[in-house]
Amino acid sequence: MANPRYLIEQLVKSGMTEVEITDSLRAEGTEVTAATINRIKTGAIKRTSFNVGMALVRLHERRQKARDHAA
Repeated sequence: MANPRYLIEQLVKSGMTEVEITDSLRAEGTEVTAATINRIKTGAIKRTSFNVGMALVRLHERRQKARDHAA
């Protein structure tokens, strides 16, 4: 599985804010706060829950597919 910190960095590079990442994860039912996303991104949180990690993977995959279709 990809590193959650890397996934967040890639999502931010794709144009999402930390709040948008949080809102997207919460919309699919994952309980997470913007502060947690920020702490993962900065490395303050080294390990995250399986649910948050998998939600980040799914969001990253959706964003990647959307970019591939737009190109």
